[in-house]
Amino acid sequence: MTKLLKKAIAEARRLPPEEQDALGAMILEKIEAGPTMRLSERDAKAFLDAILDPPKPNARLRKALLEHSRRVTTKNASGAPAADPFATFGEWNSPEDEKTFRDL
Repeated sequence: MTKLLKKAIAEARRLPPEEQDALGAMILEKIEAGPTMRLSERDAKAFLDAILDPPKPNARLRKALLEHSRRVTTKNASGAPAADPFATFGEWNSPEDEKTFRDL
């Protein structure tokens, strides 16, 4: 979970219960208004498994990442070139993110 989402959850927990309920209703309304996809039980399990325990990058993904780094120039907050393609996204900078993405 990103630091930004964790912070939002922590802030929401400080609200009075009736405001938490209203916020929850607003969030559900936004989710339900967006596009949805119905997954079979098998596909839902595969999706959840991939989220909770992602597979190691295979050769095709590693090749795509190398090609991306060759084609795309990234810059960090100071404007200097950054080796890390996620450097421009500060919210993807938690210890869990470091652990998950360190081998990419």
